[in-house]
Amino acid sequence: MMEFNQKVIDSIINDVDKSIELHRLIPVLYPHCTCNASKDNKCFKCKSLEAIDDLDCLISHLKPLNRNTIHHVQWIDVESFCYSLGKTGQINSIEIQPIFNGPNPEHPNSEPPIGFTIHVTPTSRFAMDGNGFHVGYETVTYEWKAYSKHELGIAGLPYLLSSWVVNPNEYEIINKDLPDEEEPIHNDDCEFKDDDPDSFDNCDCAEFWEGYYPPDDDFFYEEINSILEFTNWVEAEFDPDIREWTLGYTSFNVNEYQTNSDYADSCNQDNGMPSFGTYC
Repeated sequence: MMEFNQKVIDSIINDVDKSIELHRLIPVLYPHCTCNASKDNKCFKCKSLEAIDDLDCLISHLKPLNRNTIHHVQWIDVESFCYSLGKTGQINSIEIQPIFNGPNPEHPNSEPPIGFTIHVTPTSRFAMDGNGFHVGYETVTYEWKAYSKHELGIAGLPYLLSSWVVNPNEYEIINKDLPDEEEPIHNDDCEFKDDDPDSFDNCDCAEFWEGYYPPDDDFFYEEINSILEFTNWVEAEFDPDIREWTLGYTSFNVNEYQTNSDYADSCNQDNGMPSFGTYC
């Protein structure tokens, strides 16, 4: 299934440009109009000029499109999602946690997980106060939910290689480890400091105060969006010589599946599930 992404748009623009150049040769080869009086029977030259105008119009609509103007759900295999993020150099940890359907999730039964969550913690940021002094680190953890390809009806890659996907644009902040927020204080010579230490209505002690204020959530959302936008998502590859699929750190060998019962049982049991625990 083709995704309507920036790479596809650039390819379409390139192909249309080539078509326009070919159409421009037609008026050179056929310089004279041979249309008859009827508008319904135009000559080859006039038809080519109309096609050029139509293609130019199409180009003008495609070129403004970019990463920031295309909004669509792009399901990514969990293995590709975790592997590719881990390769950006901007992620401190990735952890895949199973969701069990049992009375006590801490001690699940032998049934397989009913779902997965993916916790991603980018590299911690230096936290600065208003004067530019280092006051600690800002560490934020985001959570994504994985969905079953079976339930979504997604086909393509073998389910035994990968059967869970994630929407990279669907996530939330689940934890923030930030320095303590600082509060302004009265100057030593302030005559109002003893009246109400938390009020600055009658003085200007807080006017130029430059303590640490934690960023709002929008700042952290923009940060992770920037990482996602420039992540090169790895795609599955198939080696026909050994009939083996690979995706990130996972693989599925068709030959071995058909000839090795132990391997087949293991694949059927895992059913393309991601590996639990810390990914990177």
